Amino acid sequence: LDSREREEIEEFVQKLKETEQYQQGEDKRIEEERAVLREMEVREQREREKERRKKEEQKKRQESIIETNRRMAENKKQALLEMEREEENYADKCRREAEALLQEEQEKQARRDRLKKQNSTLLTKQIEEQQKAEAVLMSDMNGVECSLNKVQVGRIENNTEMKRRILEMVTSNTST
Repeated sequence: LDSREREEIEEFVQKLKETEQYQQGEDKRIEEERAVLREMEVREQREREKERRKKEEQKKRQESIIETNRRMAENKKQALLEMEREEENYADKCRREAEALLQEEQEKQARRDRLKKQNSTLLTKQIEEQQKAEAVLMSDMNGVECSLNKVQVGRIENNTEMKRRILEMVTSNTST
């Protein structure tokens, strides 16, 4: 082999080595790019997963808030209903007490009315008995006694204090 052929072969070998090195560098670059792409893919996957979890947590929080609000509204509704029932019960109790007081007052008034009527009837009977007694006394009296008695009765009728005392004496005598 001559030197020129040798040089050509060496040049070819050199180019082959350079091509091989270039190819290895290219393979390494491609492998690095693939590693970068895989790493980017992993990061994107983590980001997507993070975003998904974040949305899921947000959804859970919203559901929890909605449930809490629903329970609070239900509790408030129950409290209002309970308060309304208590107010109705209190109003019923007050109405019953007022009706009972009114009934009691009416019964007292009826007793007072009956007592007044009884007293009036008793007083009327006493007056009638007194008049009968006076009539009997008057019939037993002569003319002079009658006129003296009329004068005394006139004085009694004109004197309210004396009438009251006589009435007290008569009622105390009839009650004993």
